[in-house]
Amino acid sequence: RIRNESQSNFAQSNYGQAVQVLEEGVREHPDSTVLRSALIQAQSQAVARAVADAERLRAAGKLDEAAAKLKQALKFSPGNERIKGLLDDVAIEQRQAAALARASELADKKQPELALKAIEQSLKDNPRNQALLSLQKRLEIEQRQAQIRRSETILGETRPISLDFRDAGLRSVLDVISRGAGINF
Repeated sequence: RIRNESQSNFAQSNYGQAVQVLEEGVREHPDSTVLRSALIQAQSQAVARAVADAERLRAAGKLDEAAAKLKQALKFSPGNERIKGLLDDVAIEQRQAAALARASELADKKQPELALKAIEQSLKDNPRNQALLSLQKRLEIEQRQAQIRRSETILGETRPISLDFRDAGLRSVLDVISRGAGINF
């Protein structure tokens, strides 16, 4: 009866309830090897299904729900290092998603230096995050283009420089030109 009730809960995807029914059955009948083995099997199936559900949710970008499923799986198998590792990975992804949102917000506010710092910090956890890498690349390109425009403005200056040198060394001539034109030679 207890096993059938547990299997019926499993069929309805009530993993927690299925395991709980078997745990209560083992407490009522501590000598029953059938219930003990059914409990162990139910726990491993519950873990496997919860991890599979979490992976599906993670792939869909539902990180909070994936973390909740993994925590549920951890209740069935508290010492499971694989689940702990997956929880850590999901936590990193959550932090990186928050960093991406923050960096995008800073970029929209025309603060690319702060956005790049936020991206750099976040990439320390996982340097392969494509969304962060593409935003970083875009911001760096924009910064380079802005530098080029600024340097073209400086070089495009058209005010004349009058020079009159007698017996002057090349170094002193170039120093005067660089101070007058704002160009470093």
